[in-house]
Amino acid sequence: MTKVQRFVRAAGAFYIFLGVIGLFGALGGTASSTPNDLLGVLEVTVISNIIHLGVGAALWAATQTQATARTVSTFVGVVFLLIGILEVASIGSVADLIGSSVAGSVLHLTTAALALYFGRLHPSPVDGTV
Repeated sequence: MTKVQRFVRAAGAFYIFLGVIGLFGALGGTASSTPNDLLGVLEVTVISNIIHLGVGAALWAATQTQATARTVSTFVGVVFLLIGILEVASIGSVADLIGSSVAGSVLHLTTAALALYFGRLHPSPVDGTV
């Protein structure tokens, strides 16, 4: 498994975990459209939880080939970069829909940077073993 495949698997597992715990009210999550602070840090809604589960599943599934991992990583990176920019710019309806917070912006922009690095900037292995 290449580094990009390991990255998309780890990122996928993280986002699946985030989506699942985001549904538990005892942890500060929510299963409603009213934003709530997950673990007192990350603002989530049921929509953001579903999106996190979907992103996690897509990333996890993308580990089959290096080309698929790179493509999905790049796509997720671009989408999360746009989401992060919209959150930072505080464009009302988008920020309200996904549950915007400083921690969420940092999470989305960090994910974007890592996903774009592994999707586009990280050198491809010659023999497929790196």
